[in-house]
Amino acid sequence: MEKHFFEPSHADFSKDLNLDHSLLDDLFFDSSEGRIHAWLLKAKGVRKGLVLHFHGNAMNITTHVTHVDWLINHGFDVLTWDYAGYGKSGGTPSFKGIYNQSIEVLQKADQMRATNGGTLVVLGQSLGGTFAVSSMPNARVSVDALVLDCVFASPKAIAAHKFFQNNRIFRTPFEWLLGTMLPAEVSIARWISAIDCPVVFMHGIHDSVVPMDLGLRAYHQLADRESNEFLRFEAGHCEVLRSNLDGAREKLVSWLELVPLTADESDQSL
Repeated sequence: MEKHFFEPSHADFSKDLNLDHSLLDDLFFDSSEGRIHAWLLKAKGVRKGLVLHFHGNAMNITTHVTHVDWLINHGFDVLTWDYAGYGKSGGTPSFKGIYNQSIEVLQKADQMRATNGGTLVVLGQSLGGTFAVSSMPNARVSVDALVLDCVFASPKAIAAHKFFQNNRIFRTPFEWLLGTMLPAEVSIARWISAIDCPVVFMHGIHDSVVPMDLGLRAYHQLADRESNEFLRFEAGHCEVLRSNLDGAREKLVSWLELVPLTADESDQSL
């Protein structure tokens, strides 16, 4: 069942991208699941912090980088990385393995933030949001803001939707059955209530890959806090940040500007 969630590629799709390689560091670091390949895109102008990017289930960072590379123009470093079996990262993809890697990468990002200062923002897209949310409470790091783009409540929920899109009678018992086959610790619905930083959900109302109601299911598990939002866009699956539809980039940057630093960071800036 797990293998159907992962569609990695080892190909390099970045040749036609307009990347400024003078602002890109090619990184490799070890993890419990093998060597991880990552790119660090360095901010232009006054640096505000670091965005840690968890990409979706297909291809690798050389395709997904276009969702986040624009953030360097707004003062954010961007750390985007490939899961086990993706791109130049070693190993084989699995829920448990990528979950373990996610904890380690979060801790690595926290060390980078401790060195350079500023905010630490986690941005998870589609399946990447599942790993981001599941690992955050267990990584024991201070995250300032969480951005979730076209995510789903749980792997079992999206799998049940794929099998029985138009038949709710069979979907509910099948979702329960899937819950016995997939790792329970990797789920936004399970962990989102433990997230203690501001959260913004972004979802395309025309998303046919992950219908918006699956994102709303996760959003409704949040505690009722004024700093949390669910933003809807006239778009499909994970289109808004790559193409800046409906002014999505400006809306996200405006939201991030309202995010306060953690207490420790505020003390360091005095």
